Amino acid sequence: HPGPIAGTALSSAGMTLASAGLQDLHVRLWQTDTLEEVSALNAGAGVTGVACSPVDRKVAAGLVDGQIVLWGGESGERIWAVKADQDRIWAITFSPDGRTLAAGTRTGLIKLFDAESGKERAVWSGHSSRVWNVAYAPDGRYLASADDEGLIGLWDTSTGDCIALLNGHSGLRVRQVVFSADSKWLLSAGFDQTARVWDLSTRKVIATLADHSSQCMRDNCAAPFL
Repeated sequence: HPGPIAGTALSSAGMTLASAGLQDLHVRLWQTDTLEEVSALNAGAGVTGVACSPVDRKVAAGLVDGQIVLWGGESGERIWAVKADQDRIWAITFSPDGRTLAAGTRTGLIKLFDAESGKERAVWSGHSSRVWNVAYAPDGRYLASADDEGLIGLWDTSTGDCIALLNGHSGLRVRQVVFSADSKWLLSAGFDQTARVWDLSTRKVIATLADHSSQCMRDNCAAPFL
């Protein structure tokens, strides 16, 4: 990529890495065992977020103009494109069953789209600032969202309710959230130079990693930890 890479995502099998080009207007797919580029998907605008389906080869991207685009995979076939917001879509992820695509917006909304058709399924409201990252729990029960004011939204995916706003990053931007493999813990990282582990049964921080010398940024290789 010429210029910055805005995000990355790993396929479920771990064989393909997708990278988002903010300036070159492409999502590039790389074979992880050979490190060779296998495809360049033309987004037509700068790419700010990228996600790989957990069940097939589909790749989705959020763009600087507020669009979300879905491709069939290495073939480069564009399946659909929708206007999700008026500004950059940084936060984008698939549900564990691959049927839903979630995106966070500049205004703090979480929008859910049917992964097959691109039809908007639901809009969740709970944040009052830009959503920078979204992640599903591996068991599909929860969605976590990270915003510009240091808050982490925890959503019940069966009802769409925001069941908690976790506040532990000193009011500074949270850029990354990822669930543990058993869906019991949540890891968050932010501009307060810390990463924090949350126990979801109590919704309290159980560990803080605070030896970072700079802001905790993000990539989108949000594989479950532990």
